[in-house]
Amino acid sequence: MNNRIKKLRCLVLELAHDCYRNNKYIGSVMNEENKKLPFIIRKALAFKKAAECMPIFIQDGELIIGGRTIFQLPKHHTEKEIEESRLSNNNNLA
Repeated sequence: MNNRIKKLRCLVLELAHDCYRNNKYIGSVMNEENKKLPFIIRKALAFKKAAECMPIFIQDGELIIGGRTIFQLPKHHTEKEIEESRLSNNNNLA
């Protein structure tokens, strides 16, 4: 293992990326117009909003950068879709 990899491993083990984590609720993409859109489009809009709220960071020695700092997409499903998912035991709303 070379020195760069050793340093990166230490960063991971020390959870150095935690300071970039965003645990705040980042809202919803649901409005009257978006409610009419197909679920997959609303999910894409939610991903776009999450990416826009995600901090940009580059840790020393990284060649592939970034990390998962937002752990929940903004609300992008209707109450009816939530209920249908519960009834079918299907967890595809994430």
